[in-house]
Amino acid sequence: MSGLTMKFIKSLVIATAAATASLVGGGALAAGKPTIALVHGAFCDSHAWDAVARKLQASGYKVININLPGRPGTAVAAKDATLEGYRQTVLTAIQGEKSPVVLVGHSFGGITISNVGEAAPEKVKTLVYVAAYLPRTETRC
Repeated sequence: MSGLTMKFIKSLVIATAAATASLVGGGALAAGKPTIALVHGAFCDSHAWDAVARKLQASGYKVININLPGRPGTAVAAKDATLEGYRQTVLTAIQGEKSPVVLVGHSFGGITISNVGEAAPEKVKTLVYVAAYLPRTETRC
């Protein structure tokens, strides 16, 4: 990746952290802050969110940085990864949370957070799409 591309990505990461924090009530550490679960895109892994996670944690948020099946460090090979497996991975990651979480999805992660929102709406405070795919329910183009 070129230096310019990396600078753009770092700027996008910082902007994403700031926007996410403002959407869910950024500021000083408060007991009412929701957990934020980060879901990477198709050609990344959870490390794509490391800088965002650090900034959110520094603002007092609990962050769950999810590594989807088929990525390095997971037990599932890329050829065996499925949308159902992605959904279940996120549901498992957030199952212990007492309050609804903010799900943030980048790129193809938008499909995954949408699937989780449909499967367990009681576990989700809001969905944040970052340059992400947003499924449509209508059939017209």
